[in-house]
Amino acid sequence: EFAEALAQRVLKSPAKNEAERIDYAFRLCLSRPPNADEKKRLEELFHQQFAQEKGDEPARRQEAWKTMARVLLNLDETISRE
Repeated sequence: EFAEALAQRVLKSPAKNEAERIDYAFRLCLSRPPNADEKKRLEELFHQQFAQEKGDEPARRQEAWKTMARVLLNLDETISRE
């Protein structure tokens, strides 16, 4: 449920593209911007998930973002902010 809510929040954000959405989601979860390597890996994950999903584009984007949200919410840094 948390991942679905985060995915919906990210998709409703004013971000214009996936790179901006990744920055926004990362900041929501970790209170900092992603470094270059983190952003690259998340972009790769998004595109991989988006390509694997079935259905129309909005449904595929929603499912890919749910996966992205699960990853971000389960990062050690998200769980144990120090």
